[in-house]
Amino acid sequence: MSLDERLHKALNHPLRTEILAKLGEKALSAKELEPVLDEPMTKIAYHCRTLLDYGFVEVAGKEQIRGAMKVKYRAITRMLLDGENWNRLSPETRNGISINAVDEVISRATDAIQGDTFDKRDERAVATFRMDADEEAWRQASEIVRTAYEQLFDVEAQAANRDGEKFKVTVSLLCYESPVEPAQVETP
Repeated sequence: MSLDERLHKALNHPLRTEILAKLGEKALSAKELEPVLDEPMTKIAYHCRTLLDYGFVEVAGKEQIRGAMKVKYRAITRMLLDGENWNRLSPETRNGISINAVDEVISRATDAIQGDTFDKRDERAVATFRMDADEEAWRQASEIVRTAYEQLFDVEAQAANRDGEKFKVTVSLLCYESPVEPAQVETP
């Protein structure tokens, strides 16, 4: 089965995109995901096994607890869905992924603000703006986001090889077309 087919089948349920996002942070069991996702453990376990079958997560550990097997999963694929892969997903799947991604950005930022870590560092960066673009500017902006995403993996790998205390950092990269403002809509 091709990556495109696996992507479509694995991510055609919005809960799976949420599970994948959480398992990208750390290895968790269906029971540990239950309060976070507010879904029944059996449903979460089913979707974790589906992600395992499609090769997007792996078993990070197993533990026998009172006759039951506790299985922890971790994401093995970090996804940048764009271009061809994105276009092959159904509009419903794309919409679900987008909603979950934006919800995740808002949730992580809210947690950081409430946890007093958002503004903890003087050199933290927050940037958001709307720009006027043509097709070439759109392609360039999307490429900048893609390149930054790839560079962040190198930064993370370098940090892993250095001594010293480690801590979590969230980087959110979004590039999307903004809707036309009501004042800009031409009336006949």
